[in-house]
Amino acid sequence: QRKLIHCFKAFLATSLHEVGLMNHAQTGRLSQNRVARATSFDALADSLDIEQSLTKLESVQASFVVVGAGDEDLNGQWQKLGDGSYCRIVDSTALATWNSQAKQWQMFYGDVVKYRLLVDSQKVGKEAPNEIPPISDDWEIVNGDGPAPVTRAIDVHQSQGPLFFEVFDLFWREDPPTFEEIEA
Repeated sequence: QRKLIHCFKAFLATSLHEVGLMNHAQTGRLSQNRVARATSFDALADSLDIEQSLTKLESVQASFVVVGAGDEDLNGQWQKLGDGSYCRIVDSTALATWNSQAKQWQMFYGDVVKYRLLVDSQKVGKEAPNEIPPISDDWEIVNGDGPAPVTRAIDVHQSQGPLFFEVFDLFWREDPPTFEEIEA
């Protein structure tokens, strides 16, 4: 059992570390280009790696959360990249950008516009639309799967728990730990 626990800790440490690296470099999903994960049986090193990665991840400021999108790769917490630009924290190939010519927010996955949010400049007020997060129930499907997403403000007291789950869920689905070699 101890070997299984250590294998799981190594998986968790690696997953958190990779999201921290991806988030820092804005390189997209690292899990798709992963080198084979080294299984560590050093519990202290794994615990330190997890602690360092959690500290990095806790420093990420989420701007809003996307829920209910038919394109599930877009659901989750998002952070600001710059004026008029946001990305999903655990997958920076998911982008939301302000299109000033069309006067709309566009939510992409890769190069494909999945959803849009038309903005009435008279309703926005003094701030330019690209300066405020696109929080709305009024997203429309462009090339995405239904239903259209809803964007919500982040509750600062609950922002880290769901983000940690997103990291765990993403890596578990794409590259789960293997326990076969331990059981032998």
